Amino acid sequence: MGFIKKSIRPFQPFFFRMFLFFLKIRNKKKFLILWNRGLGDIALGLYGLNQRIKEIIPDASISYLTRKDLKEGFDLLQGCEVIVDPNMERKMPYNVSIKLRKQYDVIIEKPDPTYWLLDQLSRLVPNLTLPAQPIKKDRQIALHVSTETGQFYGYNKNWPEKNFRELILKLNQQGIKPILIGLQKNEVFNDLMVEDLRGEKGLIEILKEILENCQTLIAPDSGILSLVYYLNHPIELNLISFWSDPNQGILKQNVPSPNPLLQHH
Repeated sequence: MGFIKKSIRPFQPFFFRMFLFFLKIRNKKKFLILWNRGLGDIALGLYGLNQRIKEIIPDASISYLTRKDLKEGFDLLQGCEVIVDPNMERKMPYNVSIKLRKQYDVIIEKPDPTYWLLDQLSRLVPNLTLPAQPIKKDRQIALHVSTETGQFYGYNKNWPEKNFRELILKLNQQGIKPILIGLQKNEVFNDLMVEDLRGEKGLIEILKEILENCQTLIAPDSGILSLVYYLNHPIELNLISFWSDPNQGILKQNVPSPNPLLQHH
């Protein structure tokens, strides 16, 4: 069975297109898509999924049913609605209610943009938009010291904590006080000179903080990294990324940032 799945993967974009053409013929255009995976996939997968659906069914209505912690990520997408279920948990089984099912023509409970959209790699540039245009105010250094989702992957995405500590110490020795950004406070750096904003701001505020107050962001392959890379606001930023697997994330998508002033290293 595994061999069969692998052998048909190159054809999955074709199969998905045919599925959408079939729905178009039947005048099925109201979509509900269940999303219970990662934050970065909003840029790397769901932007493209929206584009593919609209390509075949221009007047399609697309809604996502998702977790509370992903809501602000979806706010960066254009042309779709978001429904939040506070009871949804990542990696846990979830059933769409009968009441909700009756409101849509098409329910996609297990979307797989990784394979359905293989033909978009190196071609489609995801575009995400903040609610308001950020304005550069400062030129600090931001560090995203943990992906905060390592338990959901079969490998460690993070740069070692000791390496971050060494980097922070060297910055401190130059009189630089870096900003720590993230949604959770994991590793402790109280003994070093940092401005720790982890867990104090929502996702939109974090992204604004990076674009408005930072000249450089240093981060592992993470949701925040992917979202920053695909924000379409023309604002100067140096992005330094660390990778455990170069066949993932923005390296796999292999397209330039829509921000012409972003330099990726």
